[in-house]
Amino acid sequence: MGVRERSSGSSQPWNWGGRFSANACRDSIRSDLAPWSCSRDASASRSASSAGRIVRIIANNNEHPGGSIESFGSDKAARFAKLCDSWNIPIVTMVDTPGMMIGPETEKTALVRRTSNLIVTLGNVQTPRFSAVLRKCYGLGSNTILFGSERGPSFTVAWPTAEFGGMNLEAGVRLSYRDHLAAIENIEERAAEHERRVAEAYERGSALNAASTFKVDAVIDPVETRHWIVQGLPAAPRSEPIRHGRGPSLPAW
Repeated sequence: MGVRERSSGSSQPWNWGGRFSANACRDSIRSDLAPWSCSRDASASRSASSAGRIVRIIANNNEHPGGSIESFGSDKAARFAKLCDSWNIPIVTMVDTPGMMIGPETEKTALVRRTSNLIVTLGNVQTPRFSAVLRKCYGLGSNTILFGSERGPSFTVAWPTAEFGGMNLEAGVRLSYRDHLAAIENIEERAAEHERRVAEAYERGSALNAASTFKVDAVIDPVETRHWIVQGLPAAPRSEPIRHGRGPSLPAW
């Protein structure tokens, strides 16, 4: 029986080929949670209680531009993280992003300035922090949500469905092997070579391979996510109390 089948009773969404509810993922790790609705931008945030401790959750919302990080979501997540850091509220990030949003229309929203503000903010928070990689963990966008890198949080765990790479794995194959594939004249052979390279990319970027090189601390069944957070809360180093030497991060502009 596979992981997806074993975990089917955990309210985890298993339609990994398309969109799924970020609400269900976050709800699965809480013990007490006020009703809420996910806003229509690429980051979703909420408060939760886990084992009697208040935590704050920041998650990529794959129901809005595939979880890409854009300007409005960056502003909201940065404000949310600063609030948590001011009051020493632990932050849990749930990563499922293909990276930063791109395109002329997006760039008109001051994308670079506003996403840079999120990078600086999450990279400088001192409150206890933990991360779980759900699915896509690509490029600078994923490093941003991981507080700068996989080593930024007290722990980084991955679900079996996690994928790691500098960019979308299939797009990376098309770019890296473009000349190699173009040199194969037979269409069927070219398609077979493309599939082989894509399979290799997914193998290299798999959660288990990431764990074998200590990129993440463990690959876990999704139902174990809350257990990791509960165990991590008392083990995480506590940051300085409010107004005792805490300096706010400088804005990125």
